[in-house]
Amino acid sequence: MVGEFPELQGTMGHAYALAAGEPAEVAVAVRDHYAPIGADGELPQDDVSRIVGLADRLDTLVGGFAVGLQPTGTADPFALRRACIGILRTLIEDAPAFSKLRFGELATFAHGLFAGKKLDHDAPATTAALEAFTTERLRGLIEARTSKAAAAAVLAGYASIDGAKLTPVQVPAFALAKARALQRTLDEKAPWLDKARTVAKRLSGISKEAKPELVARGAFTNPGDAAIVDVVDELDRKTRELTSDHAASEALFTMGELAEQIDRIFNETLVNDPNDPKTAERLRLLSYGASCMLRIGDFTKIA
Repeated sequence: MVGEFPELQGTMGHAYALAAGEPAEVAVAVRDHYAPIGADGELPQDDVSRIVGLADRLDTLVGGFAVGLQPTGTADPFALRRACIGILRTLIEDAPAFSKLRFGELATFAHGLFAGKKLDHDAPATTAALEAFTTERLRGLIEARTSKAAAAAVLAGYASIDGAKLTPVQVPAFALAKARALQRTLDEKAPWLDKARTVAKRLSGISKEAKPELVARGAFTNPGDAAIVDVVDELDRKTRELTSDHAASEALFTMGELAEQIDRIFNETLVNDPNDPKTAERLRLLSYGASCMLRIGDFTKIA
């Protein structure tokens, strides 16, 4: 039936499953685990269908990459791009429990199920290639829901979850949440964005020279350095767990004032004073501030 009428894929499986006496939820999953069809198709409405869909697509995607069948140019005979988009949409849309799943862990687990098979790439190599491939699919999904600027900024940053530093694609739902919050700020044409870009550029230069460290207030005696500690502390606190639109919006709400304060510090303090014995600590502290800003995104990417 499906060979003659491909549009009946899933529909016939649903009918056959019911006829064979399978439970209704099994029949629904047979039908709906193929969803979404395309980048804009509807997602499954129940968890069984979503889980089966994730398992099916991960098997296809990870297996394809593990044996060297990555899409090249426009050629994608095994529809790996479509499988990847289906995985991402399941992780980022309308299912809070799925937003906590980490893409890399799923890919590594799926690779482990091929143990004993002849593969061209081991788990780390497969996962690394998949992360780069999936990041570009995620970029397209975020751009469609926000803008190129918001997507570029968020994907150039990182996620801080439970103390772990993760790439945006590892927790794609949180990347989308940050992009949506940032897009609202862009739409409002917040006047502090220019200041944030300038500050991010300055901090980026420092972060290339100094290892990030949240230096304690007691390490400094100069009031100006104490002010830097206070600002970076606040920035750290506001950006530590950006796992929802609300958390990202709160972080951006305070970003204007913090950007102003950091800009004033740069104008009033010679942060890289070669004659100051506290310069090394100050630069490490500011480098930590740069890493905190990157938890939201790279503001230098916003044109």
